[in-house]
Amino acid sequence: MSLRDHWVSQFDANAVPKAGPTACFRACRTICALMGHVMPEGTTRRWQLAEKDGPELETGVQPLRFNGQETAEASDHMVAECRAERPVIVGIEYRSGSFNRDGITDHFVVVARYDEETQELCGLNPGAVVPPGQDFNVAFKFDPVGIRWRRSWPEHLRDTVISMVVPRADVAAGLVERL
Repeated sequence: MSLRDHWVSQFDANAVPKAGPTACFRACRTICALMGHVMPEGTTRRWQLAEKDGPELETGVQPLRFNGQETAEASDHMVAECRAERPVIVGIEYRSGSFNRDGITDHFVVVARYDEETQELCGLNPGAVVPPGQDFNVAFKFDPVGIRWRRSWPEHLRDTVISMVVPRADVAAGLVERL
């Protein structure tokens, strides 16, 4: 399956309801629908990988703690789904300040492929174009020391981490509801 063929911009009002700078989750739902999968309308049923670990530092960085059990469950799910070329919406944290219910997540992207060779989750970021000659525009690799999925490239975004995982609607129905 070509990922590139399913990419939509979160700014495309013809494809995404209420398109704009805060439409990333809705754009991810649209991307998943184009792949033939129904995703939940919100993020209340999710795996929450990251939690705040103290006050924001003077540098503007929010220290995070990762829940090992939630990360393990979500990792198994993401890898299995991506091996089967089924999309998963993931929340990411890459800058200070949050716009989402967990107080950590800044943005949402879709992962839909697992590269066995590089051991990366590959997918689509609705806030950035897919580079020419590539089939995806975002990838994450597991960091076993930090117990987290980190963005693999580009270099300046390697501090970006997956903070929450929102599975397909049928799977999400079995998860605990969170605020």
